[in-house]
Amino acid sequence: MEDDHNSQVDVEVSATRSKLAGTSLETRTRFDAWLDKLKPSEAINPQRSEAGPVEHPPADFVVECDEGTHCRISFEGVLHLDGLLRGAVHSEGGTLVAGLAIIEGEISVGIAFIEGSVTGNIRATERVTIQPGAKVWGDITSPALSVRPGALFQGDCIFNETIDRRLISPTGERAGEFSDQIQGLAIV
Repeated sequence: MEDDHNSQVDVEVSATRSKLAGTSLETRTRFDAWLDKLKPSEAINPQRSEAGPVEHPPADFVVECDEGTHCRISFEGVLHLDGLLRGAVHSEGGTLVAGLAIIEGEISVGIAFIEGSVTGNIRATERVTIQPGAKVWGDITSPALSVRPGALFQGDCIFNETIDRRLISPTGERAGEFSDQIQGLAIV
């Protein structure tokens, strides 16, 4: 009986092999057809004019970096940065407008408007805005973050504002019943 069982398994394996021999295992054609179905009919890359005007203050000065630039930039006011930069950008309360820039390094400013590409952490004391078409790979620490449609952000967000401050309206009044409930909770 054992021989009959083994014979039956051999027959099934032979039948499966003969079925596969008639079909092609080449998947390239099927993959290309599937990939064509996924492609959008229009280009995804939004033009800046379609996204609306970029809302940031005019630059006090402009720095354009060439490929291979490795430096630390410290400034006051509004800096518009273009080009390729490897290093760090620092300002206690200044505004960085990272235009068509590729920045690899740490950014520590008051306000950051990112229009290009940043690989590194961003720390802002006021806010960070990532414009359409911009790419950020790194952690962002800021009380406010805006990621506009068409932007890419991969990292962690750390909102460095206490919950008490967020629950108080700009007029100084408490935010209501929810605020009362939260005040009773211990935040660890």
